Amino acid sequence: MTVTAHPLPGRAAPRRSPGRLRLAVCAATIAACVPYLTIKLAWLSGSTVGWNDTDAAQDSALYVGNLVTMLMDAAAVAVALAFTFRWGLRLPRGWC
Repeated sequence: MTVTAHPLPGRAAPRRSPGRLRLAVCAATIAACVPYLTIKLAWLSGSTVGWNDTDAAQDSALYVGNLVTMLMDAAAVAVALAFTFRWGLRLPRGWC
């Protein structure tokens, strides 16, 4: 006897590509993160753009803080992408 799995009643079969809404939300998330990532990358590269006190910009504690928050924002982009595309299903549990 062969048992065939069917989708649950009332639920559509999984789609192969993300829908327009899902892509739009992913794009909006990434677009919101790009300015923050850009300024953090500039500061980590030694730029003082946006700083009133350029001497304070050279503090090592700020460098570490900028690095950590830049990585957090990059993780937000990675999570948005993983929730949008099917390759996100192959990530290990607990990754995001």
